[in-house]
Amino acid sequence: MRPVTIIVAVLILAALAAGVFFLNSSLESAQKSGGFESKTTVTIKVDKEEYKAGEKVNIIVKNEGPSDANATFLSASLGLIIRDDQNRVVFAFVGAQVLTTLKAGESREFEWDQKDGGGATVEPGTYTATVVYSDDRGLESKVASTIKIVQ
Repeated sequence: MRPVTIIVAVLILAALAAGVFFLNSSLESAQKSGGFESKTTVTIKVDKEEYKAGEKVNIIVKNEGPSDANATFLSASLGLIIRDDQNRVVFAFVGAQVLTTLKAGESREFEWDQKDGGGATVEPGTYTATVVYSDDRGLESKVASTIKIVQ
């Protein structure tokens, strides 16, 4: 290789390394300053700490963000899923596959009858209700709430 080629290759590598450094620094700075944080805050809650076996479980999904923060879900059922303590899907709420938006302060309530997708009553134990949503910038977040079923 000629010396000029080596010098050009070294300069290109140095420029690439500097670009990666500055890009990484910019990302870290934006994350620390809140540049990538979502202002949309969605909560998912149940109305009781424990449920008796067979008792209806009330689940509330609410957008608690500021007035200009919307939360978008991929279905009318907000994609609400119930999982067991092994992270297996036990029940998925069904809704039209349309983009659904909760504006700030809006909420949706769901009722789970403690049955799995096949209609069988689930065993007592710990379950998790989850939804995934996107904010106005397209940032995706997942929120969950624990459901405890006792005898």
